[in-house]
Amino acid sequence: MALQKLTAEILSREFQQALRSTPGGAGARGLRLYDIDGETGAWRASEDVLVQSIDRKTGAAIYGVEDSADGRTKPRAALGEREVVKQANAILEHGAGGPQNLKEDRRWRNLHNYDRRFFAHLDADGDEIDIPHDAFPCWRCGVYLPADFIRVDRRQALAKPGLGVIRCLGMLPGFFTRAVRSQRRASAREVGGDWMQLEADGEIAVFAVEAGAAPAPQRRLALTDKGRVIATLMRLVWGGPKTLGELCANNLLSLAPICLRCDRAAEQP
Repeated sequence: MALQKLTAEILSREFQQALRSTPGGAGARGLRLYDIDGETGAWRASEDVLVQSIDRKTGAAIYGVEDSADGRTKPRAALGEREVVKQANAILEHGAGGPQNLKEDRRWRNLHNYDRRFFAHLDADGDEIDIPHDAFPCWRCGVYLPADFIRVDRRQALAKPGLGVIRCLGMLPGFFTRAVRSQRRASAREVGGDWMQLEADGEIAVFAVEAGAAPAPQRRLALTDKGRVIATLMRLVWGGPKTLGELCANNLLSLAPICLRCDRAAEQP
């Protein structure tokens, strides 16, 4: 079943319905706020409370983390309804339905630092020649490689859907995630010296790898308070963690480029 595009009205209605069904009914302060473990992708309930307030000037709803039991303090990590709707729908719009070959998708290229780069090859005589390739950086080690030697990393988001949610939120503006621990950058020496030999589709290519020209590698992410707010709201309006996880696991935002070396390392038990 296709998920419904979010609106401010739907968001407020679902929040109020959930509030009425909690212990205490309409008198409840708010809803339980959820978090996602950045290592396992498991959802977990926190002790914090997600509350809704109304902006007196605009009448718009504001969602955030309750800062005091009496409700007199404004919620922290507050997000206006328009911001929640905008960011949630951005994830929805980047969901399944793209072309089979993501490497040729303009949106996916823009999201994951596609570049047209020259790589130094060795020809049959052992001479060095520069040949242009479509190239992507591996999200784990940061090394740029020709597209033929890059795979689309679907394994982690499919096995641990909660991590797909974190990845999607990490690709959006708004500081919904924070870095927990940097992964080690791969250097040219670590992937085989100044030259690299890999096989793709039965063909062997030898080319120079310039690890220093790569962007910073992906870091393990965790949700900020704002991230917890928007993740909890998306979980609420889109049918729970299973449905939200499926949306994010097969999403242009979470399906990242990965090199063969890192992909094979991830296969090891």
